[in-house]
Amino acid sequence: MNLKPAFETSKNVRDLSAAWIKGLAKVPAVTPELAKQLTVEGAVSLVAPGAMLAKAIQLEALDTTSKALKVLFFCQDTISIMDGGRWINLAADFLELGHGLELFSIGHTEFKSSGEPLAQCLGLKPLQVISAADAENLHWDMVIWVHPKLEGREDQHLAKLAASLHAGGVPVYGVMYNELDAVTQSYCMSPTGYMFEWIDAPMHIADMSERSVNRHGISLNGMGIEGGWGAVITRLGKAAITPSALEVESVATAAVLESLLGIQGGNWSFGATVAGVRFGKVVPVGLHGNVAVDPQTGVLYKHCHLTGTLKQVGHLPQDETAYPPRLKFHLAPWSARLYLLALYEVPREDGKHRQVLELLNKSSEAGLVEGGIALARAHELSGTSSSTHAAHQIYESLSTSHYMAAYAIAHQRLEEGQYSAAVPLFLVAADAGYPAAISDLGVLMIENDRTSIGVSLLMEAAGLGDAEASFRLGEHKLSQSLFNDALGHLRDAWSHGHVQALEVAEWLCNEMLAQGLGSRGKLKRELKDIDAFNRKLERYRQEELG
Repeated sequence: MNLKPAFETSKNVRDLSAAWIKGLAKVPAVTPELAKQLTVEGAVSLVAPGAMLAKAIQLEALDTTSKALKVLFFCQDTISIMDGGRWINLAADFLELGHGLELFSIGHTEFKSSGEPLAQCLGLKPLQVISAADAENLHWDMVIWVHPKLEGREDQHLAKLAASLHAGGVPVYGVMYNELDAVTQSYCMSPTGYMFEWIDAPMHIADMSERSVNRHGISLNGMGIEGGWGAVITRLGKAAITPSALEVESVATAAVLESLLGIQGGNWSFGATVAGVRFGKVVPVGLHGNVAVDPQTGVLYKHCHLTGTLKQVGHLPQDETAYPPRLKFHLAPWSARLYLLALYEVPREDGKHRQVLELLNKSSEAGLVEGGIALARAHELSGTSSSTHAAHQIYESLSTSHYMAAYAIAHQRLEEGQYSAAVPLFLVAADAGYPAAISDLGVLMIENDRTSIGVSLLMEAAGLGDAEASFRLGEHKLSQSLFNDALGHLRDAWSHGHVQALEVAEWLCNEMLAQGLGSRGKLKRELKDIDAFNRKLERYRQEELG
């Protein structure tokens, strides 16, 4: 069947699948019973593997005129190995290969679908299974690695084989879910001396271009660029830079953690900006784990995919906000570290919960300080007395080596009534520019009759976007009967999700209206905004409960 025109002109895999189904009607061997079982949606997973291989062959500009192409696959995903990988042979139809294909794989699991009788009817041959040792000693025209999983270390033997084959002159292509996955796998591949690169540029000097996008990948939007099976195609190359061991560890840990937590994407993609937050005043950048950061203030947000609301889950110190890298390759380890610092949930299932703790403990032992902080946060989120004790022990072991550890120990000292021991620890975290520490230190100063210094510290923290500091300033202005000033600070707090500030602001607006204080129109608009935000918060509460 000649599907080359359809392959070259189709916009996405759905269009290509429709053309393939239409072509089947002209194949004598295909009975009406077999043909009528197919729908366009059902055919997508059959067509996509062959289209992916055809794209790679085109990119490499392989000679297809003199012999059958001999291709080795590294694949364990369901779509690639469906019906023994027979469907990959459709690449010959998409490129009109007169000599066909010889397809092999490093041992894969058998997975049969209802389409296998059709594949057999079409004469599509399964992948020939060989060992890694045999693969290294044979000649290949191309290697295709479908969705590597190097972050979990289970594919390390394939990494060594891929590096060896590439060193021998074999082109090796890596097929990824999305841009972040491609970057992640490149970092995890780097210890071999090789990295995955974009088709037309190294990852460390450019973001993904159109040539790396597989328009026949499977995704929700039909195009593949935002993620899905076979969405992105990369080529293995000699590493031009050497990421540090800790950079690799952070990226790998974040990727595994996302997988264990089953993160659902927000309304942004990795490295993209998110408009319209806090009345359009904030433009966060999407990071790992459904987290986004406001580069101006360092506030970290989580997106609720059901309600569309945003919740503050962390706050970076000033030193961190001075760097976000522009290129996604360099953004990845920075983003991974922030994601670990802002860990906001742990799995409830015992098995996954244990895996998360083991993962974070391993990253901490590897020297990743952020892994240790995340491990402590994971224990805290568990909520038991033993887990709380475990978290305190981790913080104590990290001591003043990290601002979040110093901050946590400071609060522990306050609970123990050791004010004089707590203040220096708060100062360590505050000196790092950590807004929560600056805010809490300000509160401590006010409580100890050093009001001027305390207010100054609260103003500094509020300027960095700390909601608690804004709330405390609102309370301070309210105590001075400076009601309009109080409302401004309270608004800064509740727009960041501070529930108590929302309640106080609503009460204050109603009191001012009742007493005829301030602008009636402005107060009513404020109440309208408060009511709208309250409804958002309620939807968020319902989502968390549900």
